[in-house]
Amino acid sequence: MARQRLRVTVEGVVQGVGFRPFVHRLATRLGLGGTVRNSGDGVTLEVEGEDGATDRFVEELRREPPPLAELRSVDVEALAPLGEVAFCVLTSSAATTASRILVPPDVATCPACLEELRDPSNRRYRYPFINCTDCGPRFTIIEALPYDRPQTGMKGFELCPDCRREYTSISDRRYHAQPVACPRCGPRVWLADPRGEAVDTPDPPGQAARRLERGEIGAIRGLGGFHLACDGSSAAAVERLRERKRRPHKPFAVMARDVDAVRRFARLGPEEREILEGWRRPIVLLEALPDGPLCAAVGGSSAWVGAMLPYTPLHQLLLESAACPALVMTSGNLRDEPIICEPDEALAKLGGVVDFFLLHDRPIVNRADDSVVALMSAAGARSVSPVRRSRGYVPAPIALPRGGPSVLALGADLKNTCCVTRGDQALCSQHVGDLEHPDAADLLGDTARRLCTLFGVSPELVVYDLHPDYHSSRLAAELLPGAATLALQHHHAHALSCLAENLHDGPALALTLDGTGHGTDGAVWGGELLRVDGLDFDRLAHLRYLPLPGGDRAAREPWRMALAVLGQALGPRLPDAARALPPFSARPELAAAVLALAGRPGACPLTSSTGRLFDAVASLLGLRQEATFEGQAAMELEEAARAAGDLSESFPWRRVGDTIDLLPAVARLVDERLEGRSAAELARVFHNTLAAALVETSAELARITGIATVALSGGALQSRILHRLLVDGLQERGLRPLWQTRVPPNDGGLSLGQAWAGLLRLARPAP
Repeated sequence: MARQRLRVTVEGVVQGVGFRPFVHRLATRLGLGGTVRNSGDGVTLEVEGEDGATDRFVEELRREPPPLAELRSVDVEALAPLGEVAFCVLTSSAATTASRILVPPDVATCPACLEELRDPSNRRYRYPFINCTDCGPRFTIIEALPYDRPQTGMKGFELCPDCRREYTSISDRRYHAQPVACPRCGPRVWLADPRGEAVDTPDPPGQAARRLERGEIGAIRGLGGFHLACDGSSAAAVERLRERKRRPHKPFAVMARDVDAVRRFARLGPEEREILEGWRRPIVLLEALPDGPLCAAVGGSSAWVGAMLPYTPLHQLLLESAACPALVMTSGNLRDEPIICEPDEALAKLGGVVDFFLLHDRPIVNRADDSVVALMSAAGARSVSPVRRSRGYVPAPIALPRGGPSVLALGADLKNTCCVTRGDQALCSQHVGDLEHPDAADLLGDTARRLCTLFGVSPELVVYDLHPDYHSSRLAAELLPGAATLALQHHHAHALSCLAENLHDGPALALTLDGTGHGTDGAVWGGELLRVDGLDFDRLAHLRYLPLPGGDRAAREPWRMALAVLGQALGPRLPDAARALPPFSARPELAAAVLALAGRPGACPLTSSTGRLFDAVASLLGLRQEATFEGQAAMELEEAARAAGDLSESFPWRRVGDTIDLLPAVARLVDERLEGRSAAELARVFHNTLAAALVETSAELARITGIATVALSGGALQSRILHRLLVDGLQERGLRPLWQTRVPPNDGGLSLGQAWAGLLRLARPAP
């Protein structure tokens, strides 16, 4: 047969995932000569041999790449044969300015490494940093591209002869595994007291586990930062952690040894198990078992528990040594501050919080919190909804409907992420957090600069939120001097985020439902039905404006919003009805003053917020009067509604012009509550009513506009009940709902929508 030589250029996640050894094995098996190397655009290889064998090579490469590889494109070019019969791996070439390399996310410890970790005869027995080509740190240690050891946090650890032999042997599982190390040449782990003094022990993870069993609190330095850990079955330990971290109610995540341990405290279906055991290892929100071994203080009032499995060897050793059913593993930070990643900072800030530190000296180049996902049911199927997109998912690209020059998007001030575009790829950052604390605002700037440097882009446009007082908005003017800027309305960005990840490049309706967003009329928006066509949007309908007494304080004190809603809904009936309702009973004099303030025209900001409406109803039903974390009242309202089961009843509402008015429903809810109907049933009926109003309004406006696609976005779409009611209701009316499965519907996904808007702006012809 005739000889053939092919050049194959592969783009995608193909560096740091064992792609070159895979190519070498495949070419050798097929009797082909040639070369393979990392390049500035991914991986470039040439193969030569009989033309049937070269064709099979390309076919198998496309069909069965390594498990962690993601092939974005495979371009094949015919070359003149050179007579080459041997196949070899070449050193990486320098990255080009048109770099298309994709950085792999961090990968949980693989089964082969776990087996070695537990094998007393293996030289890496109980070594907390064991890894291979199929697992280990990636994004958290990378400094620059191409992804080679000298450009990672491992560059300071010189390989011993045994590790170098593995690293350079093409047939070895650790061939070019950049973080490869062993006890002889790699990072070390040690135990320290709260002052940072080393504790003498031959088994730091084992000793840490025993101290956690005794009820102590530990700071564990992990893959992307610190965790604060304690025994999840000890009420005393969990309450002490809550007190020290100043986190009184927000649920804690837990880490369990394996799925059998998870089954002791949570319901676990096949989809949940697949996500838990997958290589990304996020926190998965599961239905908690009422009589499980975890103490009630772990979840607070939530019926859900966030669970994850160990994803590093250090976590594995800790969990295998501990007799606890699960360990609380919450982000290692103080309230409102970013996750801590450096030992010195941890000692300075957490020394008064913890009883010991479990430290290591492998550098963390890019800090990363744990990702959080939930499973949502609608339209007869289940889908994964990100709540926080970070470790294990970042910086995997999100395909956009089309490309263009690079854009930087800075998100908003809650649940912040930033995003850069490269061609038709959106590269969203890890979770940065809320920007109220100066350290978090500084972290956003550092993260944005690092993304641009890592992916070799020079953005032509910076997009930010329309709110003039956001830290992210102020940063836009100073981050990239000379770049153009674009302020984008908050809910427009939410809609574009959903449309972009669903590759919908055309007109759509959008339901954007959340707690707050600066509106174009100066009011606080949050219950919007928009018509969106790229950079243009019209506000077709919205929830009725309500007074926001106390401004931002109303989000922390739901009783304020309840009083505002009462005054609007009940009018002259209010004095008789209000005496028996929780917003008045605990603070009658203050409540009367707030009620008067809310009733005075122009005295309060106005809001159409879905979140604030949920807050008001939660307060009226006696579920929550003071909130200690964002969305707490809405979460507890949903918990109550879930307990009522599948009621189909709804209350009356009305639409006047572009206003969706649920005050008739609130008045009815108050009446029935005063008559003794349960808070759970009323919470469920209110969810039904809100969904019915939004669906019916969407259907009517779809008929008028001729647009059948409806994007769903905003933090309120994290409600399982509201999500299902909206998706099912829209489909029943012949509409096409789109929702988010790649980035969170909350503000953590906002930067994606901003980035897409930036590309649309750059593509728009100059006037």
